[in-house]
Amino acid sequence: MLKRVIIVFSTVIFLIFILSMNPFLVIGSEEYVFDTQITQKATFINKIFEKTGLLFKLNKSSKAKYWRKLVDKRLAEFKLVVENDDKGAFEETSSRYSTYVANYSNYILNLNLINEKNITKQQFDKHQEILNSFKNKYEYNSAWWILIMHPINTLETFKLKIEKL
Repeated sequence: MLKRVIIVFSTVIFLIFILSMNPFLVIGSEEYVFDTQITQKATFINKIFEKTGLLFKLNKSSKAKYWRKLVDKRLAEFKLVVENDDKGAFEETSSRYSTYVANYSNYILNLNLINEKNITKQQFDKHQEILNSFKNKYEYNSAWWILIMHPINTLETFKLKIEKL
């Protein structure tokens, strides 16, 4: 029985390792499409699973792709809050989105992942377009408008840093 458990465990670990390597993936050639949709904000359990998901990504490229997916989730979450005019969650989701943009960008910059430069610029351009559309919903210089400007400014700052990579 113990022998079977060890064999199954070893096989699972081996498969995770092999799948994370993506040896035939042509890095840097993909097009970015924002198609993430959510119906509710992330729960505490979701957040834990997201963070532990990074542990199972064994190479730099798969971790960068995972970070990109998390940034998309944070934008989808912020979009849901704006569309539902959920002002109680506005500050939290705005801040959380900006934090994920910064973490993702710092990951790329610190590891000098030049292969991720184009897809990240495409992502940030699309996100800026979406965020700019949010501004029209709120009065200029209102608290909500300012909370939308924070992620827009964060994106612009990190987009400039990524372009210099």
